Amino acid sequence: MYSSRTPSLFEYRVLRSWARDANANLGPLAFTLGLACSASDSPRLLGNLSLLFVIAVALDRQRPYSRIYQLWREVKHPFIQFRVVWRYFAVSMFGWGFLGMVALGLVTKSTISALCSVLRV
Repeated sequence: MYSSRTPSLFEYRVLRSWARDANANLGPLAFTLGLACSASDSPRLLGNLSLLFVIAVALDRQRPYSRIYQLWREVKHPFIQFRVVWRYFAVSMFGWGFLGMVALGLVTKSTISALCSVLRV
């Protein structure tokens, strides 16, 4: 059960600042690394290495927010609900998801070529 109290203006500012940082830096970084890896001859290996790199960058970038996030988890704050996270961090989650699919081998050069031929691009 999540906390029913209304979040403060300060909490909204923290969430927006965190989301702005993640969406402007981590999402595009993960997506472009995913594109570069998928165009290579060994997309899974490079995708996994890139994923490790993006995780290291993410851990460094989220350091200022770690204590408040830990507090939000302890009190089951409404901001940790999936629908809220998706709403604020959509660009970042899309980039991470794409890089993850490359790392799993779901997206390769041939997959992108097939998609382009279907879309006639």
